[in-house]
Amino acid sequence: MTADGENAVLTQADIDEMIGESSPPPAPAAAADPEPAESSLHVTKVAATPGAAATSDLEQRVAKLEAAKGDGQLQAQVQTLMQQLQAVQTQLNEVLQHLPNTLGYGVRASFQCGACSAQGLVAARVYCTHCGTDTSLGWWPQQ
Repeated sequence: MTADGENAVLTQADIDEMIGESSPPPAPAAAADPEPAESSLHVTKVAATPGAAATSDLEQRVAKLEAAKGDGQLQAQVQTLMQQLQAVQTQLNEVLQHLPNTLGYGVRASFQCGACSAQGLVAARVYCTHCGTDTSLGWWPQQ
């Protein structure tokens, strides 16, 4: 949360600042393989490949994040993000619950013409409320 009570999304710079980095650390030399920090994250060492340096850098940053989580600030921000995620999920569930009751929902899958028995070939007439031009939106037979 910001000082004025607003929720904020963390940027990479914010995270780096919280763990004490002003910029990403340089990639470690290929010969010097630092000992991994003790953490709850289990990482399998990878043979020296072009991505190995980036993987090692990521391991170090995750270890620092895990160490920083004990200060409470990171935990509070994670809690805030989880609450926001739950609110979005609640809104999404409500939209999905009411979606089947909207006009035209699933009409392509459920429409069958009473005259020719065509399935899913349906269109609706619509018109421009500004100029009154008529048009149709829908699905037509392939030619």
